[in-house]
Amino acid sequence: MWDSHAYTELRDLTVSRLTLFNARRGGEPARLTLAEWKQAEENRWLTHERINTVGDWERKLFDNMKITFQTGKGNNHLVPILIPEDVVGAMKKLSESDVHSMSNVSQHNSYMFPATQSSDSHVSGWHAVNCVCCDAQVEHPESLTATKIRHRISTLYAALDVSENERQLLYKHMGHSGNINQNIYQTPLAEAEILKVGSQLQLMNRHYAAGSASSVVSLGSKQQQSEEASVQLPDVDDNDTRGESSLQPLEEHTRGM
Repeated sequence: MWDSHAYTELRDLTVSRLTLFNARRGGEPARLTLAEWKQAEENRWLTHERINTVGDWERKLFDNMKITFQTGKGNNHLVPILIPEDVVGAMKKLSESDVHSMSNVSQHNSYMFPATQSSDSHVSGWHAVNCVCCDAQVEHPESLTATKIRHRISTLYAALDVSENERQLLYKHMGHSGNINQNIYQTPLAEAEILKVGSQLQLMNRHYAAGSASSVVSLGSKQQQSEEASVQLPDVDDNDTRGESSLQPLEEHTRGM
């Protein structure tokens, strides 16, 4: 039986997982909307015809990860949210209207991670992370901040032997970029996010805690040599302002064509 306590516990665990996995600012995954989650759940940002032609390694990544985009800091650009398979079930449950009703979540709340008590707002991402750390009795939970997590991911990624295009994708993922050119990135961006950024984040997630930073670098290099992703992106000037606000899921972009 669902109630506010059970709901907030699952909500905090899920939003913490997304925040840490994506190396996000605390306010970003926390304000993901139900509509943006629906886009991810239905794979609207991906081109199914192209995915069906990729190799086994790439197909496994697409099967194990979903992606959506949301407005970034300052509301002037879009940043991706990669959703690992282990939280998909929780997000489906958290978004159910009957679960909302039992958990004192407003039926008018449009956020994926809503506050309870019939509020129209969303949870505070880094407050949720802190609560999870305290419940898990993590030492010095106050030291786990957005800045330090983002610095750690950036440092590990900098040590990997990857192309400049892949580094630019990470910068865009971290929200350090300017506008995204629609004509160049509309389709490939979502796919490249999963293949290039998502695969490296998974490596860090799986291996860093059990080993050292050098083990992550080694694994990344071996994977880079043995597996070649199919998406290749041209360089784009981050200062290009030609219409990022019109960047939409593929389903909406191709409607009526």
